[in-house]
Amino acid sequence: MPNSTGHPTRQEMERKRLDEAASHKHYEYLMWQDAAKVQADFAKLGAKECMILCFYHNIALDEREIVTKAKYACERAKNETKAIRFTNYYDQFEELATQAYKEGYSKSQEIFSLKLHLLKSMQADFERDGDFDGAYRRLVSDSCWR
Repeated sequence: MPNSTGHPTRQEMERKRLDEAASHKHYEYLMWQDAAKVQADFAKLGAKECMILCFYHNIALDEREIVTKAKYACERAKNETKAIRFTNYYDQFEELATQAYKEGYSKSQEIFSLKLHLLKSMQADFERDGDFDGAYRRLVSDSCWR
């Protein structure tokens, strides 16, 4: 209800803002509105999983194996979501996410094969910080990423 000036109160504005945020979290990814977020999240996830596999097992995957890992990552994300629904168009989400994951994984694998020192320093950052953000920034700032 508006106050005496006819404008909404601060509490009403805050409640509206929270309601809008909650309604957006009805979906984890709202296609096509969140397409850029899907691409960024899954390229980063592909790079992270590549770093872990290359560092601990020194295994290179071919394109078919990367696509299989990408589809598994999509299913895992769907099962682990905290939102009410994961996405409104899962097939389009999976296609976009798979492509982004594959690109992130392939680029990372190529860079790690050329620059072992980068892989080791990223893994050290990841283990020290407990998250992948700093290590990922190091990877995407590399000249080979572009």
